Amino acid sequence: MKKSTYKKSQTMMKFLRSFTLILFLLANLSIGLLAQVVLNTAVVPNDNEDEYSLAFTVDNFENIASFQFSVNWDIKSLEYVEVTGLGGLKDVNIGSFNLNVVENGELSIAWFDNEGQGVTVPDSTIIFVINFRKLTEVPSEIFFDNTPTIIEFATVESLVGVTSNTNDIVLDKHLLTGRVLFDENGNCADDASEKGLTGWLIEIKNDRTTRYERTNSNGNFATYLPFGEFEIKAIPPPNNYFEPCEPVQNISISEDATDATTIAFTGKALIECPSLNVEIAAPFLRRCFENIYHVEYSNTGTKAETDAFVTVQLDPFLRYEGSSIPATDLGENLYRFDIGAVDISERGTFFIRFIVDCETTDLGQTHCTTAKIFPDLICETAANWSGASLELESECVDDKVQLRIKNVGDGNMTLEQEFIVVEDMIMLRSSNPQRFQLASGAVEVLEYPANGSTYRLETKQVANHPIEVPLATAIEGCGTNAEGTFSKGIINMFALGDESQFLDEDCQENRGAYDPNDKNAFPQGYNTSHFLAPNTDITYHIRFQNTGTDTAFNIVVLDTLSELLDVTTIVPLVSSHPYELSIVDSNILKYSFENIMLPDSNVNLVGSNGFFKFQISQKQDVEIGEIIENSAAIYFDFNDPIITNTYFHTVGFDFIEVRVITSINELSPVYLKISPNPMTDVARIQVENPHHADGQFELYDLQGRKVRSYQFAGNVFELHKGDLQGGLYLFEVRSRGELLGTGKVMIKE
Repeated sequence: MKKSTYKKSQTMMKFLRSFTLILFLLANLSIGLLAQVVLNTAVVPNDNEDEYSLAFTVDNFENIASFQFSVNWDIKSLEYVEVTGLGGLKDVNIGSFNLNVVENGELSIAWFDNEGQGVTVPDSTIIFVINFRKLTEVPSEIFFDNTPTIIEFATVESLVGVTSNTNDIVLDKHLLTGRVLFDENGNCADDASEKGLTGWLIEIKNDRTTRYERTNSNGNFATYLPFGEFEIKAIPPPNNYFEPCEPVQNISISEDATDATTIAFTGKALIECPSLNVEIAAPFLRRCFENIYHVEYSNTGTKAETDAFVTVQLDPFLRYEGSSIPATDLGENLYRFDIGAVDISERGTFFIRFIVDCETTDLGQTHCTTAKIFPDLICETAANWSGASLELESECVDDKVQLRIKNVGDGNMTLEQEFIVVEDMIMLRSSNPQRFQLASGAVEVLEYPANGSTYRLETKQVANHPIEVPLATAIEGCGTNAEGTFSKGIINMFALGDESQFLDEDCQENRGAYDPNDKNAFPQGYNTSHFLAPNTDITYHIRFQNTGTDTAFNIVVLDTLSELLDVTTIVPLVSSHPYELSIVDSNILKYSFENIMLPDSNVNLVGSNGFFKFQISQKQDVEIGEIIENSAAIYFDFNDPIITNTYFHTVGFDFIEVRVITSINELSPVYLKISPNPMTDVARIQVENPHHADGQFELYDLQGRKVRSYQFAGNVFELHKGDLQGGLYLFEVRSRGELLGTGKVMIKE
């Protein structure tokens, strides 16, 4: 019978981590290939006629320092009983096997030479025996595959090829290795001395499937492929600084191939310029306790930077305690960290220790900290850019919330732009667009009452700016409301407006008790449905903690992506510990924290925590109302996986339920509330102003054609779908000839 195919959600649940030394050796191997190790099987006698015992033997096992592989079988034909026959190879014991997934028909082994010298054994040496219970007399195929552990044999110096001469074992994978090099001399040739480029996406495609690999910190990638024809494509990071000399290579793997297939890509510089990036995050913010911000910086450009530094503006309620590298206190909770030289494709990290103040904070209050990297050099600009550059600020000043738009560029704005202000979840006074136009150095100041609401200011960067990103700023906890409190948990519902590569902001609510292994997403999404606009990027934040009783040597996290997310757009962000990222089965992210040595929480509470973040884009064709779900499986050494919560977003459009529109009568603002939005059959519209008790409702399609018009009495009325087609509509509400407000409603099919 053919080998089983498992669902992707099951695949995420079935991964084995390799031992520390194996991972260390494989991460540092050269891309060479020695003589083939031969994996064979032999049926061995079993006194129980209902059982079937299969010995696994090796030939050409010379100077082998480590190996790992998986054995797979059909669970309808065979049931795992036990592993025996140990002792033929030193250091192989029951702890070398992952027994957590045998019920799925999989058994993985990971072995290394404790002395690190390499081991040689005679041909036909039995390394272990699997004993099965026969469930049927129908012959069953047993095979090697890379699920849940890829096949790897290695000496201390090189990978070793693997073949099988047995009819019992099917080995249908062939090793493909490769590297992406920086073409420093401009000859587009594979010069081994040139620097490897990290973070390039490698697309591997045939007439049946498409899968992806990523280059590691040395520019290398490796994978196993079946026999056949493949198109291999190198995709550079999305900063337009590199392009591959030869973006696509075609390879053919024949059935009798024994040596590894090796390819190389070269990336040439389109512009000579450093491209600095910075990211900052903490696993959580625990109130009254010491916490840690992790700061990560990198250079994805084509030129080294010689004098870089990072500034970190801590939230006012956080108290700096120390850092892993020297800091210069610039006052008002702003600190500078000198980095120095940052080479091409280099990443570096440092951390900051701080305490969330106990006396002046409320549980659940949001704290925002911002990191900036300098020089924020932009090497190419559009000829028609005015030179204007906008920044947004928010501050609590006396009894007012002050929102500011600043032109910090050298040029004047040549066009007016709109902005919007949101109070809590209500868009403020937008019946007539609010516009601004600033000269260089000028500031637009907006003031609102300090009433405990969360205020948010949004606009976009000026046209033709080198970094055209949406801008936003938000402030929480300025003043109190009638109940003596202030709104919380709203800032992260929306994007933070920190998409610039030179800037990153971390906003988190402080916590008391917490789940140590969980997943969050940013933006969190509007309201309890977590509404998110189409084409909005999502940042996922996965946390893990060793709550066991001993050190965790290796941790692997598997994240099966929703089919609504585009795996080719993954951007790894800041993490607490180094890791290797690979892509399994086209849409499963595998984060391998090798030799992490994470202490247990009883020994080191703060140090027992870890996290990582990544950003990903939605696919372009995601429909309104679709649900994007994501969860992760966390594996600590050989233990059963811990499954995080499932985070979800609902794709929507103009989903803010409460919109505030300026009345023609400035003294009588009118609040329009429509819920639900998007609607299916009926929506409830409320006019929250006692002076307007009746009126007229008019609905228009996007071509401006009126499709509904009727009078209503009172302050509440209903909109029924009836025979209307699904889609986006515009509406106006009037009373006594006065425009009360306008808005949009999405009607589902």
